[in-house]
Amino acid sequence: MLDTENPKEQKNTAAHHKSTDDMAENAAEKDIVVKAVAGTDTDELKELRALLLGGPPEDMLNPPLSPEALSKVLPEAMSQAHERQTGIIAATLPTVETAIQTSVQQNASVLAEALFPVIGPATRRSITTAIGSLVQSLNQTLDHSLSPQSFKWRLEAKRTGKTFAEVVLIRTLIYQVEQVFLIHKETGLVVQHIVAKTATAQDPDLVSAMLTAIQDFVHDSFTVEDTSSLETLRLGDLSLLIENGPQAVLACAVRGTSPAELRELLRSQLESIHLTFGPRLKNFDGDQSLFQDCTPYLQDCFQSKFRGSKDTAPAQKKPPLTRTQKLLGWCLAGILLSGVGLWSWMNWQSNRHWQQFVDTLQQQPGFVVLDDYKRRGAYHLNGLRDPLSGDPQALLNQSRVNPNKVKMTWKPYLSLAPEFLGNRTQTLLNPPSTVSLSLSSQGVLAVSGRASERWIQWAKEVSSSLEGVTEWRDDGLISTEREELTQLKSRIEFRQFSFPKGKATLQTRYAETLDNLAEDLKSLTQIAQIIDEPVNITIRGYGDQRGNAAQTIQLGQTRANYLKRYLVEQGVSVEGLTATGSAISSSDRAGNDRSASHVEVRF
Repeated sequence: MLDTENPKEQKNTAAHHKSTDDMAENAAEKDIVVKAVAGTDTDELKELRALLLGGPPEDMLNPPLSPEALSKVLPEAMSQAHERQTGIIAATLPTVETAIQTSVQQNASVLAEALFPVIGPATRRSITTAIGSLVQSLNQTLDHSLSPQSFKWRLEAKRTGKTFAEVVLIRTLIYQVEQVFLIHKETGLVVQHIVAKTATAQDPDLVSAMLTAIQDFVHDSFTVEDTSSLETLRLGDLSLLIENGPQAVLACAVRGTSPAELRELLRSQLESIHLTFGPRLKNFDGDQSLFQDCTPYLQDCFQSKFRGSKDTAPAQKKPPLTRTQKLLGWCLAGILLSGVGLWSWMNWQSNRHWQQFVDTLQQQPGFVVLDDYKRRGAYHLNGLRDPLSGDPQALLNQSRVNPNKVKMTWKPYLSLAPEFLGNRTQTLLNPPSTVSLSLSSQGVLAVSGRASERWIQWAKEVSSSLEGVTEWRDDGLISTEREELTQLKSRIEFRQFSFPKGKATLQTRYAETLDNLAEDLKSLTQIAQIIDEPVNITIRGYGDQRGNAAQTIQLGQTRANYLKRYLVEQGVSVEGLTATGSAISSSDRAGNDRSASHVEVRF
């Protein structure tokens, strides 16, 4: 049998087999001569050997190895090297990888055609397995969701605050491997560590140190044999199974009650790891990358079993139900279905009434519903509400929805509906009772009636900033100050004061009339200031017919100055107040001597 670890000897041996057949006849004929001189080692002997054998002795002992001879022995040599596990795979792996890479770079279709018969069946098998797992998972989910036990688990989940999936896992789990540790026995370092997807991983080095510390504590505190080792740790429903080997320790964290077959599996996997990675474990220096290949051995340890799964023990066959039991079962099922149907109908009715209320609310002016939803049996509504709109609680009480199951949240906003714009304008302007407001759909605000000048100016300014008001019209609006000003003007201008002929003073009978004139002029001045109107008052005095025109004008001037002086003494403002004299008017020339001697006030 060939040994691939000594290639030089392999080549010499193969070449020797080939040359032996060719020279068998000549060697037999020359055997006598060689034996005769075998006892000496002189130059003559070497020359004789060269003549007899046809070349130098070194070429005969180590003849060149031809490709034909190598092709005959190479397959058998590789087969024997593989059986002996002498590293032939590791030695040829770089060459094979380089050859595949070069082949793909030069022509990828060659490798694709070679893998085509394999990829199709492998893909179909993978898809079939995945679909089967999905169907099995779906069946278990339906069983857990529709069975009477599931209702009990849902109540438990609601009472404990856990999710339904967690309660199902707790109630159906028999056992499940959550973590697997491969620990170097001499150093206590973690070689490999894998965790299930549903488990929470801790620091593997911390777990390894804990196991080592517990084992050392037991050895130091109790009388045990040196060869004894820790096998099991348990805390509640979580247990740690430990299998010890010569070079490594395999530990797995199991939740639930683990069967005896699981420990046998751990022992088998640990033996396989020692068989494959024994030298690496013996020379372990903390480099975990050398043990990446042992991950499949650890993954095989992930075992689990649930109640109702195929690998659980079959339940004992129950006796058949009696007729009474079947009838009772059908009655209970009918009651349950009737209850579910009644609950569904009531829930549908409640949702319909709620939707009707929401639709009614949206049709009311001044309400904007942003969103509405139902959560945990209660209805929630968020929206915007105009302060001038109706009471939403009153609308809710008029509906068929239970007010105790409704929570409404409103935020204020200003609606642009015409009825709200009119009411909002009426509220903000607050007109007197003598004023009426009218807002058209185009936003024209028409104001009519009687109001003070101050309110008119203020309302006009405020309305310009109101949303929805585009124009101010006050054609039918009368200012009370201007109306009073017109009345005062008419009353003042109507008065005339007649003087005795040739005199510039009034008789005492005009004293009250002069006082009333002074009060009217003061009121007129104040009103003019309020409405920001300038006032110019002219006191015009007329003289008698006697004398010439200059004397007549001078007398009229004196009479006007007299009246002006009197009014100023009574508190009438001098500003805008003038006195002037004039000759007799055209009407006086008609012969009315009495009316010619008077004073009048004009604006």
